[in-house]
Amino acid sequence: MLTDTINNLSRYDSIIPHIKSIGRYLDKNNIKLLDTGKYTIENEAAYLLIQNYPTNHESDKKWESHRKYIDIQLVLSGFEYIGYCPAKSLIPTEDYNELKDIIFYKEIKDGFSRLYIQADTFAVFSPGEAHKPGCHISEPSAVKKAVFKISYE
Repeated sequence: MLTDTINNLSRYDSIIPHIKSIGRYLDKNNIKLLDTGKYTIENEAAYLLIQNYPTNHESDKKWESHRKYIDIQLVLSGFEYIGYCPAKSLIPTEDYNELKDIIFYKEIKDGFSRLYIQADTFAVFSPGEAHKPGCHISEPSAVKKAVFKISYE
Protein backbone atom coordinates (compact mmCIF):
# COMPACT_ATOMS: atom_id res chain seq x y z
CA MET A 1 0.00 0.00 0.00
CA LEU A 2 1.12 3.50 -0.70
CA THR A 3 -0.46 6.91 -0.78
CA ASP A 4 0.55 10.14 -2.51
CA THR A 5 -0.81 13.03 -4.56
CA ILE A 6 -1.69 12.73 -8.24
CA ASN A 7 1.16 15.09 -9.18
CA ASN A 8 3.62 12.39 -8.08
CA LEU A 9 2.03 9.46 -9.92
CA SER A 10 4.90 9.16 -12.42
CA ARG A 11 7.34 8.45 -9.55
CA TYR A 12 5.92 4.93 -9.44
CA ASP A 13 6.67 3.97 -13.08
CA SER A 14 9.11 1.28 -12.01
CA ILE A 15 6.89 -0.42 -9.43
CA ILE A 16 3.33 -0.19 -10.77
CA PRO A 17 2.61 -1.85 -14.14
CA HIS A 18 0.81 0.24 -16.80
CA ILE A 19 1.30 3.46 -14.83
CA LYS A 20 2.62 5.21 -17.96
CA SER A 21 -0.62 4.34 -19.79
CA ILE A 22 -2.61 5.83 -16.93
CA GLY A 23 -0.44 8.95 -16.99
CA ARG A 24 -1.06 9.38 -20.73
CA TYR A 25 -4.80 8.89 -20.14
CA LEU A 26 -4.77 11.57 -17.44
CA ASP A 27 -2.88 13.94 -19.74
CA LYS A 28 -5.53 13.56 -22.45
CA ASN A 29 -8.69 13.46 -20.31
CA ASN A 30 -10.09 15.63 -17.55
CA ILE A 31 -11.36 12.73 -15.45
CA LYS A 32 -13.10 15.11 -13.03
CA LEU A 33 -15.62 15.73 -15.82
CA LEU A 34 -16.28 12.06 -16.64
CA ASP A 35 -19.64 10.51 -15.80
CA THR A 36 -19.97 7.52 -13.51
CA GLY A 37 -18.98 4.33 -15.34
CA LYS A 38 -16.19 2.20 -16.75
CA TYR A 39 -13.55 3.53 -19.17
CA THR A 40 -11.00 1.42 -21.03
CA ILE A 41 -7.38 2.52 -20.85
CA GLU A 42 -5.48 -0.55 -22.02
CA ASN A 43 -8.02 -3.30 -22.78
CA GLU A 44 -8.57 -5.26 -19.59
CA ALA A 45 -4.96 -4.69 -18.48
CA ALA A 46 -5.88 -1.22 -17.20
CA TYR A 47 -9.26 0.43 -16.91
CA LEU A 48 -10.95 3.19 -14.95
CA LEU A 49 -14.09 3.24 -12.84
CA ILE A 50 -15.63 6.62 -11.99
CA GLN A 51 -17.75 6.49 -8.85
CA ASN A 52 -19.96 8.98 -6.97
CA TYR A 53 -21.23 8.19 -3.48
CA PRO A 54 -21.73 9.53 0.02
CA THR A 55 -19.32 8.17 2.59
CA ASN A 56 -20.76 5.99 5.36
CA HIS A 57 -19.88 5.03 8.90
CA GLU A 58 -17.13 2.40 8.91
CA SER A 59 -19.49 -0.21 10.40
CA ASP A 60 -21.61 0.04 7.22
CA LYS A 61 -18.67 -0.68 4.91
CA LYS A 62 -16.97 -4.01 4.11
CA TRP A 63 -13.35 -5.11 4.03
CA GLU A 64 -12.33 -6.31 0.57
CA SER A 65 -9.28 -7.40 -1.38
CA HIS A 66 -8.45 -8.49 -4.90
CA ARG A 67 -6.23 -11.13 -6.50
CA LYS A 68 -5.96 -10.08 -10.16
CA TYR A 69 -5.97 -6.29 -10.06
CA ILE A 70 -4.12 -3.49 -8.29
CA ASP A 71 -6.40 -0.64 -7.20
CA ILE A 72 -5.35 2.98 -7.48
CA GLN A 73 -8.10 4.86 -5.68
CA LEU A 74 -7.95 8.58 -6.47
CA VAL A 75 -10.37 10.95 -4.75
CA LEU A 76 -11.43 13.64 -7.22
CA SER A 77 -13.65 15.62 -4.83
CA GLY A 78 -14.72 15.25 -1.22
CA PHE A 79 -12.78 13.23 1.34
CA GLU A 80 -12.94 9.85 3.03
CA TYR A 81 -10.87 7.47 4.98
CA ILE A 82 -9.95 4.02 3.79
CA GLY A 83 -9.17 1.24 6.22
CA TYR A 84 -6.07 -0.84 5.41
CA CYS A 85 -4.56 -4.11 6.67
CA PRO A 86 -3.01 -7.28 5.23
CA ALA A 87 -5.76 -9.60 3.98
CA LYS A 88 -4.05 -12.62 5.57
CA SER A 89 -5.01 -11.21 8.99
CA LEU A 90 -8.74 -11.27 8.13
CA ILE A 91 -11.37 -14.01 7.95
CA PRO A 92 -13.34 -14.26 4.66
CA THR A 93 -17.12 -14.04 4.88
CA GLU A 94 -17.65 -15.69 1.48
CA ASP A 95 -15.72 -17.37 -1.31
CA TYR A 96 -13.57 -15.36 -3.68
CA ASN A 97 -15.61 -14.10 -6.67
CA GLU A 98 -13.31 -14.67 -9.64
CA LEU A 99 -15.56 -12.85 -12.11
CA LYS A 100 -15.58 -9.66 -9.99
CA ASP A 101 -12.08 -10.26 -8.56
CA ILE A 102 -13.19 -9.60 -5.01
CA ILE A 103 -13.38 -11.25 -1.63
CA PHE A 104 -15.05 -9.78 1.45
CA TYR A 105 -14.02 -10.24 5.09
CA LYS A 106 -15.43 -10.15 8.61
CA GLU A 107 -15.36 -6.87 10.48
CA ILE A 108 -12.45 -6.18 12.81
CA LYS A 109 -12.33 -3.63 15.61
CA ASP A 110 -8.58 -2.90 15.68
CA GLY A 111 -5.29 -3.87 14.09
CA PHE A 112 -5.71 -1.74 10.98
CA SER A 113 -4.68 1.67 9.71
CA ARG A 114 -6.89 4.52 8.53
CA LEU A 115 -5.79 6.48 5.48
CA TYR A 116 -7.33 9.94 5.18
CA ILE A 117 -7.72 10.65 1.46
CA GLN A 118 -8.76 14.04 0.11
CA ALA A 119 -9.11 15.47 -3.40
CA ASP A 120 -6.14 14.77 -5.70
CA THR A 121 -4.75 12.15 -3.31
CA PHE A 122 -4.59 8.45 -4.12
CA ALA A 123 -3.98 5.14 -2.38
CA VAL A 124 -2.63 2.03 -4.10
CA PHE A 125 -3.69 -1.43 -2.94
CA SER A 126 -1.94 -4.49 -4.35
CA PRO A 127 -3.47 -7.97 -4.37
CA GLY A 128 -3.56 -9.28 -0.82
CA GLU A 129 -3.93 -5.85 0.74
CA ALA A 130 -7.36 -5.52 2.31
CA HIS A 131 -9.06 -2.16 2.26
CA LYS A 132 -12.35 -0.63 3.35
CA PRO A 133 -13.08 2.44 1.20
CA GLY A 134 -15.83 5.02 1.50
CA CYS A 135 -15.77 5.64 5.24
CA HIS A 136 -16.60 9.06 6.64
CA ILE A 137 -14.48 10.85 9.17
CA SER A 138 -17.14 12.51 11.33
CA GLU A 139 -20.07 13.05 8.99
CA PRO A 140 -20.92 11.95 5.43
CA SER A 141 -19.07 13.56 2.54
CA ALA A 142 -20.03 13.44 -1.15
CA VAL A 143 -17.11 11.75 -2.92
CA LYS A 144 -16.25 11.49 -6.57
CA LYS A 145 -13.53 8.91 -7.08
CA ALA A 146 -11.51 7.43 -9.90
CA VAL A 147 -10.50 3.80 -9.34
CA PHE A 148 -7.84 2.60 -11.75
CA LYS A 149 -7.76 -1.19 -12.02
CA ILE A 150 -4.40 -2.57 -13.21
CA SER A 151 -3.88 -6.23 -14.07
CA TYR A 152 -1.41 -7.91 -11.76
CA GLU A 153 -1.20 -11.10 -13.82
